[in-house]
Amino acid sequence: IAQSIQAAVEEGVDIINMSFRTNAAFGSIDIQINNAIAVGRPDPNNPNNALGIVCVAAVGNDDLVGSHFPANLPNVIGVGWSNPNDYRCSSNAPGGGWSISSGQGSTYGPPEYNYDVVAPGELLMTTNLSATGQGSYTTTLGSSFSSPIVASIAAMILEKNPLLTWSEVRELIRNGAEKVNTNTYDYNMFGNAPGYNNEMFYGRVSCINSINQTLNIAEN
Repeated sequence: IAQSIQAAVEEGVDIINMSFRTNAAFGSIDIQINNAIAVGRPDPNNPNNALGIVCVAAVGNDDLVGSHFPANLPNVIGVGWSNPNDYRCSSNAPGGGWSISSGQGSTYGPPEYNYDVVAPGELLMTTNLSATGQGSYTTTLGSSFSSPIVASIAAMILEKNPLLTWSEVRELIRNGAEKVNTNTYDYNMFGNAPGYNNEMFYGRVSCINSINQTLNIAEN
């Protein structure tokens, strides 16, 4: 993993999606992530400045409070998963789980875990490479699938202006997220993090909202 992130920096990648969690973190992977932020995406207008690679990671599927690396890093966009009714995915979600078993669901936690948004992560259609024949698909679930949804929104934001910094992209994603199901989730439960809920973070990501926020950003 560390070598892959290093290669991404060397090859000029704009966005890294990390649909994994690992305990083999500090002293290897975190160094490469920090380097991707520090020197990735060089600013063409200032060779001494870097815009930073946008790093996105899945928070996990344990249906409980947990701080998971690398989604818990402050310079990584941590992504949980939501169900089709815009609740945090869990077998105990209002209305029950759509397709998940007991014990499955989005990992969550307070602001100090540095999580950012949730994205659709249940009943998602994807290609099935393990199936025989052509044109095989399956429905799947988990934060490994919600994380690349957010990475793709980051890509569209950078299509508008590739000179945005990684943190500016994160703010557009956070600010564009919808505060769904406010009768269930209190998005002001933490005084030090207005707009944050421990289960839904800054809300369920919205591609169109984040893209619309770029209307006041000059195209490049």
